[in-house]
Amino acid sequence: MFLVIIIVVGFAAWNTGNNLLFLVFSLLCSTLFVGWMAARTALRDMTVSARFPDHIFAAEAAPVIVTLRNNKRLLPSFSVLVEARGPNNEQPERRRRRYAKRVLAYFSYVPHRSAAEQRVEQLFPTRGHVLIDWFELSTRFPFGFFRRRRRLRARNVDIVVYPK
Repeated sequence: MFLVIIIVVGFAAWNTGNNLLFLVFSLLCSTLFVGWMAARTALRDMTVSARFPDHIFAAEAAPVIVTLRNNKRLLPSFSVLVEARGPNNEQPERRRRRYAKRVLAYFSYVPHRSAAEQRVEQLFPTRGHVLIDWFELSTRFPFGFFRRRRRLRARNVDIVVYPK
């Protein structure tokens, strides 16, 4: 919707030559740029770690501790969603290349040079191996116009889910 407004105001400013419309158009474009830069800065220099219990049983909630570390010197991070990505084992063999996302935690504030930790309950519906190849950080900070994402490589996370 915001992009449509920018296009309409930009076309109206170009078509009429009205200086006030050019001013509004430049304000909208700068708002878009500031939102992009703030989201990019919020996701920069972040690391994720997740600790899973030794024994996870199918169809039972398992406690997972997710730690999000902010390594920036000056700026905190706001409104960060952490998701785990791995191969989707629930689809047929020929379509297994698709990745499944699993929402791990949401952090509203992570101070600079420190870490935030959350304990969340995860439910694994079926038994077997669950692989996590990537962690995906995403934010809609500051305005919520767009969702900015950043992927971080996970270090060989292989979770074994035992039958109930």
